[in-house]
Amino acid sequence: MTTVANVNELTAAFDSHLRGPSFVMEPPSRLEFSNSSGGWLDCSASGSPQPSIDWLSVDGTSVGDVGGVRRVLRNGTLVLLPFPAAAYRQDIHSTIYRCVASNTVGRVISRDVQVRAGKLIGRLSPYAGHGSISAETSLNHVHAKQPTD
Repeated sequence: MTTVANVNELTAAFDSHLRGPSFVMEPPSRLEFSNSSGGWLDCSASGSPQPSIDWLSVDGTSVGDVGGVRRVLRNGTLVLLPFPAAAYRQDIHSTIYRCVASNTVGRVISRDVQVRAGKLIGRLSPYAGHGSISAETSLNHVHAKQPTD
């Protein structure tokens, strides 16, 4: 026979296994990258049930794949693909993103991530046989390997 006490015990046992999301890897506050290299932002969270990861634009709307420019991988990584200077888009390459982890218990939102792409510029010295290369930007967020799905 099921009693109110048994139902309360079962409910308490079930609820004790639920946990809201918390970041395991929160993205940095800045990402600077060159158009020739591209860049990416990692975001992951734990919780029960396992949280899903989403990315928001500066206006709070969810961002998705943009062919040849931006990809959102299943593992929560936001990838900004290498691009020719002529394909620069301010709404993608110089903007603010935020990572959101959510499950049935709740959601957490990361700090703002300021993204800025720069153009790699090459220069040649006027002296024969001498060359130099300079860059307008630097990489502040470097990974040892490329992101994978």
